[in-house]
Amino acid sequence: MGGAGAGGLVLALGLGAAVAAGGASPSAPLPVDGSTREGLSLTVYSSGALVRETRRAELPRGRVRLSLDGLPETLEPSTVQAAFPGGGVRLLEQDHRRDLVSTARILELSTGRAVTLLEGSPEEGYRRIPATLLAADGGLVLATDSGVLLGADGTVEVPELPPGLLLRPALEWLLEVERPGSQELGLSYLAGGLAWSADYVASLHEDEKRLDLQAWVTVHNSTGGAFPEARLRLVAGDLHRVSGPAPVPAAMEMKMVRALEADAAGSEFARQAAADYHLYTLERPATLAPRSAKQIALHQAASVPAARRYVTGGGSQFLLRHLSPGEPQELPVDVRLEFVNASKAGLGVPLPAGIVRVYGRQGGGALFLGEDRMGHTPADEKVSLAVGRAFDLVAERRQTDYQDRTGIRRGSFEAAFEVVVRNRKPKAVTVEVRETVPGDWTVVQASHPHQKLDVRTLGFDLEVPAGGETVLTYRVRVS
Repeated sequence: MGGAGAGGLVLALGLGAAVAAGGASPSAPLPVDGSTREGLSLTVYSSGALVRETRRAELPRGRVRLSLDGLPETLEPSTVQAAFPGGGVRLLEQDHRRDLVSTARILELSTGRAVTLLEGSPEEGYRRIPATLLAADGGLVLATDSGVLLGADGTVEVPELPPGLLLRPALEWLLEVERPGSQELGLSYLAGGLAWSADYVASLHEDEKRLDLQAWVTVHNSTGGAFPEARLRLVAGDLHRVSGPAPVPAAMEMKMVRALEADAAGSEFARQAAADYHLYTLERPATLAPRSAKQIALHQAASVPAARRYVTGGGSQFLLRHLSPGEPQELPVDVRLEFVNASKAGLGVPLPAGIVRVYGRQGGGALFLGEDRMGHTPADEKVSLAVGRAFDLVAERRQTDYQDRTGIRRGSFEAAFEVVVRNRKPKAVTVEVRETVPGDWTVVQASHPHQKLDVRTLGFDLEVPAGGETVLTYRVRVS
């Protein structure tokens, strides 16, 4: 394609490719690209980020137009704030330029202009046909000496790139400069396409009473831009944003971040609580490449006390009217893994929400046991993970009786149930039966000790012997 023209812009229709050459126009704004950057920091939330950077430019006296290049495509223009620490500079206007180079846009701006249609191939050579571009919307319309071509397909060459098109989004400032010379330019803005998440690896010891926990953070950059050698901060917490055309003013974001950042210090990631959030500050610069995901170690702890729980129950389905009398209902036995985020266990730090993947050790190798999502967990709070269902534990529940007591009290009844739990493991286990009971209820009879865990939950803890079974019976009166 490069050999087809003589210094023009060549467009391969249908391929969407464009190649341009040439310098900036003499009237172009003064460029201030990423090479002038002296500092960069990212405060990343679960979705979006606050970007702050400083650049340096040589400014003449009077009114000056600057073009700040190297900004992410997802910048939110209404959140931009400018600062000029050296003084003597005033911002008059700000334009966010997003008119980017593309085949469709070049053809649109070239309508009515002279172009050249190239017929042939690079191997056989091109036949150059002078033409005027009449329309480019929905197919090309070209006027040539021999007539008008409709829906022309091939390669079109335009003399030059239409003025005003950019290779990347840019921010243009119109400044009033009273003190000429080298000036520091401060810039802050919110940008989408930046996010972070936490991931955890829990390795359960063979005795199933302790686990090793590794915490990682993954920072996702889908802005299309690069952030080299940035100071990185991660904010854990649910930040409210106003959707639609009125985003949260950047001043409010900046105020919160200043509160979070005050006195932050530490090792790999310094942690601090402020303003109902938690801030994690990486104590070294990090580079985020375009369209990348970077993983950074957050925390690790060894031999954390853990407990495995087996839980079953009828859930919200209390009465079994859809089944024949005495017909059993199979119940899954869920496996839960629990530990406490305590300092004496090597934890005791704010753990941001994320997915915990649990592995066990069997025969000298690792075995994936399951995963669950953990919510934001402050220090000294319990973490309870649903990791799967027990293979060797079987539970069945059936309704053995139902008595309508409407004549005694409107809407009241008595129901009796039997829950059988069989254990095919080589060791005894405790299975927690959790029944959800509606209305105002009282246990009339039960074969095992019970607890009213809350207004709707009836609980039994059944000891089930190895290779055996335990039968639970109970009757409840409901109003």
